[in-house]
Amino acid sequence: MTEVHVSVRHLVEFLLRSGDIDNLSGTGASDAMEAGSRIHKKIQKAAGSGYNAEVKMSVTVPYENFLICVEGRADGVIVEKSGITIDEIKGTYKKLDFIKEPKREHLAQAMCYAYMVLTKENLSEIGVQVTYCNFETEAVKRFRNTLTKEEIIAWFMEIMQEYAKWAKAEVEWKKIRDDSIEEMKFPFEYREGQEKLVGLCAETYESGNFLFMEAPTGCGKTVTTLYPAVREIRKSGIERIFYLTAKTITRTVAADTLAILRKNALRIKSIVLTAKEKICILDEPDCNPIACERAGGHYDRVNDAIYEVITSKEELSREIIEEYAKKHKVCPFEFSLDLSLFADVIICDYNYVYDPHVYLRRFFSEGNNGKYLFLTDEAHNLVDRAREMYSAVLAKEDMGALAAILEAELEHPRRLPIPVSYARQIAVTLHECEASFLKVKRKCDEGCYVYPDFNLFAPQLKALNRFTAVVQKVLETPERKRGGKLWKAILNYYFEVSHFQSMWELIGDEYKLYARLCEDGKTEVKLLCMDPGKILRSVNKRAAGGVMFSATLFPVEYYKDLLGGTSEDPEILAKSVFSKENRRILTAMDVTSRYDERTDDNYEKIAAYIYRTVKAKQGNYMIFFPSFDFAERVHRILYKKYAPVVFDVILQTEGMSEREREDFLAKFKKSGINDRYSEGKSEKNGNEDQLCLPGFAPAGAGSKRGKAIPIHKGLASVTRSVVGFCVLGGIFSEGIDLTGEDLIGVLVVGGGIPFVTKDRELMREYFDENAGRGYEYAYQIPGMNKILQAAGRLIRTEKDRGIILYLEKRFLKPEYTVLFPEHMLFEETVSLNTVSKHIAAFWNMQD
Repeated sequence: MTEVHVSVRHLVEFLLRSGDIDNLSGTGASDAMEAGSRIHKKIQKAAGSGYNAEVKMSVTVPYENFLICVEGRADGVIVEKSGITIDEIKGTYKKLDFIKEPKREHLAQAMCYAYMVLTKENLSEIGVQVTYCNFETEAVKRFRNTLTKEEIIAWFMEIMQEYAKWAKAEVEWKKIRDDSIEEMKFPFEYREGQEKLVGLCAETYESGNFLFMEAPTGCGKTVTTLYPAVREIRKSGIERIFYLTAKTITRTVAADTLAILRKNALRIKSIVLTAKEKICILDEPDCNPIACERAGGHYDRVNDAIYEVITSKEELSREIIEEYAKKHKVCPFEFSLDLSLFADVIICDYNYVYDPHVYLRRFFSEGNNGKYLFLTDEAHNLVDRAREMYSAVLAKEDMGALAAILEAELEHPRRLPIPVSYARQIAVTLHECEASFLKVKRKCDEGCYVYPDFNLFAPQLKALNRFTAVVQKVLETPERKRGGKLWKAILNYYFEVSHFQSMWELIGDEYKLYARLCEDGKTEVKLLCMDPGKILRSVNKRAAGGVMFSATLFPVEYYKDLLGGTSEDPEILAKSVFSKENRRILTAMDVTSRYDERTDDNYEKIAAYIYRTVKAKQGNYMIFFPSFDFAERVHRILYKKYAPVVFDVILQTEGMSEREREDFLAKFKKSGINDRYSEGKSEKNGNEDQLCLPGFAPAGAGSKRGKAIPIHKGLASVTRSVVGFCVLGGIFSEGIDLTGEDLIGVLVVGGGIPFVTKDRELMREYFDENAGRGYEYAYQIPGMNKILQAAGRLIRTEKDRGIILYLEKRFLKPEYTVLFPEHMLFEETVSLNTVSKHIAAFWNMQD
């Protein structure tokens, strides 16, 4: 008979929740969770021999044609001569005097376990106790009651009856879903090597490992990974698939792939999670009943909204979520998180699995042991994202600034959002933090100080702990007023400090702690995670298996090391399905972006390479540079030396808006550029009348973005090439598709080597000591990934043709050559004198 499993905690929290979403009365949930474990152990240890701690138990309740299995672990079962009592322990920062009765959900958890013990032991009555313990004082307050067999059974059966409709919907849906998976076929004719990749993914999922796969563009990596994962739902009982991405475009591709599978018989519930900032109905999220009408009574209405959606929809898109959130007047973001509990496939950002604060606790908190698959797309991006997630930084000056604002407000106590006594305590602790960080500043004689021992930071950590302890008390006091900019500022800084404290709990050999004097005058202390592999490996244990994949996951051993791979995890480098005849890859032997060789002569040679390449074959090109400044320098030389230029140059600029990005890419469309010539206006530039192309970036450094680049009047009616000057690692170097004649060439300037920073130098030292590959891991491979991503913009379909030209002579050295996958390795070397001939020869073959 079909079984529906539900944890005690989820059961009571889902069914009994009510009231508002209220960020103004936060409880510090993540901090309480961490401190709670300590409190539990302390109370359990002091309880005596009759106290049985962490007792695992379950009960199965039959309903129609399925079974509801309720499972959990009771904090305590107290066995005394007078009878048995179930103990539910809860830690709190709230003063115990403010707690007049147990919270309904807490009492309900104890009553569920009481039912399990009472029915198993055939008792006539049982005790139910909720124990509250203050995290700071460790004072304890208990609420205890004795319930009869009839009372417990009646209450529990009422809960089961309410949950039954949800369980029934789940059972009926799984039958429909599993039957459709049996009928589902691969939706395309297999490309060369694709069936092997599908099989390898399936084997990896079944073995419980993670596959590391480089899958070049054209391999169909999304359907290759998703199709076997969906089949594992029926075959191996996989509960959910998490399709993890770094960008919106890849989330769209995953959703589109599921739509294709649906056309091939599949019935599956999927959801795309959208960031709170994007889906919020307010200009800026402010989740409380005062700021947002939907926050008030959200939990009273949300379950009705959930039930309507899950019994009528399968593809839970952003539009569906927004439509039903509006209908039921609930928060669309929180609504989407609840809906994810009923989805078979969750398409979301990396954060929802890997971020230590944002991760979905409803799936991954302690005690939740679901069978999940993690499919991590564009996994090369996860290395830096994980480093950022697991690092933390604090500035001394921020402490003093917040203390000063708070002290100014203390002059007007009625305006304070918190009790005056707490406001003073927060100001005092902030000054203590600032004073302790001043001592750190004095260590930075040479601008930076790396701690040789983490224990030397103990005084500063204690000061930070005092600050967060006061804020945590404020969070639970009923005396606090609501809202205001000051309270938001306090909360935001509290979250920064809490993150630092949380990361401190993770420190190991892969961490470095250092202080530095910044150019803006601030003193920063940074806890740097140099190698996120160990932490990611522990997070991946939450899954039953998965795949890390990207078009640029090379060299694979580097990504296995830094993404938490193990020796048992398989790896594969898929072959490109595109013909080598469709592209020519060249490397220049006489230019470089090395900092000590950035001479005028070098810049002029790069400008000449660009001019000769575009002149050799009319069409659209993208040129990728190490920096905005580098691009500007070449741009000025190009227009100075080769005017009038017979092509139009557009520049990526810093901080481009979404609309500006779209306009930039639109220039590459075949119909985009010439249609805009009529919009040009005549301007005087020196002694020449010129036409200007609206929206193009400026020709000269220092000019304002948006001013038009001059276009000579005599060429205005001629079909012209578009040449985009872009930055390596920027918004146009990955995730965009320009096919056919929209893009016929990519030139990549330099080796993509990251700038030398303290972080990079510490990483270099760390990887030198641990793997003997410091420069390679800290600089060379991250730089090469930018190169490969940029070059990969060229060939997107089997019909695309074009030139890739690497303008970096260092690539001729063996230590660089080995970092190119076979399908991206250059075939010929060229000089400024021969490049035109090589390009012309390639295009003559195509013609």
